[in-house]
Amino acid sequence: MWRPRDPLGDPSSPDPMTALVVGARESLRRPAALALSEARFRVKEAATPGEAMARSRALRPHVIVLDVALGPHDGIELCRRLRVPSDHGTPLVVLVLDDATERPFLEASLVGADDFVTRPYAPTELARKVLAGLRRRAPAVHRREFA
Repeated sequence: MWRPRDPLGDPSSPDPMTALVVGARESLRRPAALALSEARFRVKEAATPGEAMARSRALRPHVIVLDVALGPHDGIELCRRLRVPSDHGTPLVVLVLDDATERPFLEASLVGADDFVTRPYAPTELARKVLAGLRRRAPAVHRREFA
């Protein structure tokens, strides 16, 4: 029987939900990592696309928060690569965008981003969007477990 992992459970439990936060600069990753940690996720970080792909394969995160400002690397293309379904499912992907215009939102939607925040953003808003996204993905009979 399918049973979602409780993101509000104990992060030290043997099976907490995992989040991967990807961004070129620690100053951009840290607020997201702290907010998700406070929401009781086990959080790992990656600074480069290569590191993000390797950690995604190794960790099989439930959630990926991806800052598209990856310097010379294209965060939108990395989102496309991270969204490839595997035997362990497809992670929820929330993008952090610099620009609130329609073009980045459209591009991100086309490659499979589940939600977005634009900089500057409140880290608690990011955590709320992640939890809401997980709630939407859970089968209806189990949604109350995410409440």
